[in-house]
Amino acid sequence: MLNASFWLAISFCIFVSLAYRPIKNALFKYLDNEIANVVSSLSDARTLKEEAEEMVNSLKLSIEALEQERLAIMKTVEEQNNLLIATQQKELDLMMQRREKETIDRIDQLTIEATDEIKNTLSRKSAKLVENYISNNRKSFPSDKEIASFSMKSLP
Repeated sequence: MLNASFWLAISFCIFVSLAYRPIKNALFKYLDNEIANVVSSLSDARTLKEEAEEMVNSLKLSIEALEQERLAIMKTVEEQNNLLIATQQKELDLMMQRREKETIDRIDQLTIEATDEIKNTLSRKSAKLVENYISNNRKSFPSDKEIASFSMKSLP
């Protein structure tokens, strides 16, 4: 009758029906744990993503604030630079005006000194020429006594 293959098949079916429930429970428990781990990992990943997005937004705001500060600093530097340039230009203009006045005053002083020197030289040379002319032509000129007597005669 029943041969060994038949009893082997029946034993296998009994074994499978008895082992099915604990294996199924263990498999479902394992799969539930894996699902819970994956859900937990996804939750952690979402939390990390949200934190990263908050950090990115915070950094963008910081970058915008820094850019505004940089622009304000650049504007301040430009204003100070323009003010410094204007101040230095005024100082340069004043210095040039002083130098121009000093130069004009010096030219005037040198002109006066040169004119005085020319007058003195001309006076000395004229006196020398007159003296030389008179000494060379002494005989043709009246003497001091003749001039005095002539002056006396002319007086009323």
